[in-house]
Amino acid sequence: MNRRDLVSSFAALFAAGALPAAAKGAISPLTPVGAPFTPAAFKTAQQQGKRILIHIEASWCPTCKAQRPIIRKLAAEKQNHDVVIFSVDFDRQKNIVRAFHATMQSTLIAFRGPKETMRSVGDTDPESIAMLMDSNLPGAGIKGS
Repeated sequence: MNRRDLVSSFAALFAAGALPAAAKGAISPLTPVGAPFTPAAFKTAQQQGKRILIHIEASWCPTCKAQRPIIRKLAAEKQNHDVVIFSVDFDRQKNIVRAFHATMQSTLIAFRGPKETMRSVGDTDPESIAMLMDSNLPGAGIKGS
């Protein structure tokens, strides 16, 4: 069976419902964690004083792929139920990447309202990503707040 036939067979099985439901609803490691970034949504979250995490990522980036399940797990924790997560496409949203002064994909930036609290690049350590997410908790001690 050649590649085209294999892809066609898989598509037919998927469409016919022959694949397990878990396979249909599974989150791919390529699926961004947060909502697609828009300036309006970001501004609204900032004005509301929300805890925000920006993930500048690329679908081809192995580090970004490793970060996604860590961020998903942390976002599911009770203390992070209110974090607004935005995904910035490194390849398609260059103007946004530049606005955040990011030079690489796999950049994570935490905000509380309008204030940046912490950032990291290329980090795949669950503990340090958790610390980054915690940096925007109320009382975390942001300078000038």
